[in-house]
Amino acid sequence: TGPAARAAVQRLRARSSVVLSGADTVLADGALLTVRPDELGLGAELTALAAARPPLRVLVDGRLRVPLDVPFFQAGPALVATCAAAAARERFLEEGHELLAVPGSNGHVHLGKLLAELAARGANEVLVEAGPRLAGAFARQGLVDEYQLFVAPKLLGSSARPLLDLPLARMAEALELKIVDLRAVGDDWRIVAVPKGRD
Repeated sequence: TGPAARAAVQRLRARSSVVLSGADTVLADGALLTVRPDELGLGAELTALAAARPPLRVLVDGRLRVPLDVPFFQAGPALVATCAAAAARERFLEEGHELLAVPGSNGHVHLGKLLAELAARGANEVLVEAGPRLAGAFARQGLVDEYQLFVAPKLLGSSARPLLDLPLARMAEALELKIVDLRAVGDDWRIVAVPKGRD
């Protein structure tokens, strides 16, 4: 996507209580999940406010695969949701991070319990910026209230990564969405949609 869409994503981050991603995205893309004030496209006062009140960065890493020396952890404090935090807790605390044990099944973090914990801490808007596996897990479990999709005028071809890991056997199993907003953002398109039945 172009600069206008990237600025819109930065504004989404800035307004969120939490920006959340998974181990795959942090390892593959070097994601920081920080708000970049120079990309917000806002006036000086709002930019200063956004920089002064960054969202909580949350990493979903069930098996603690992401090493502490990656840029994500160097970018500031983070909450790491994992399955078994006891043995590594001190190491993460020494580096300024918090481990939260929310074990689910098969070594995966229990996403519903994680969202409940974030809500108990006062989070009222969680922005999930994740790869297809974690984004698909949120969608499959019915944990998405709203989708914000940015579409660039590019065809990436058959080897591109999917938006969601959402295996469907029949078209009747497709998740239905209601588009509530569609607009151009620079040369790209921004689609805001909600799952049918939540509108």
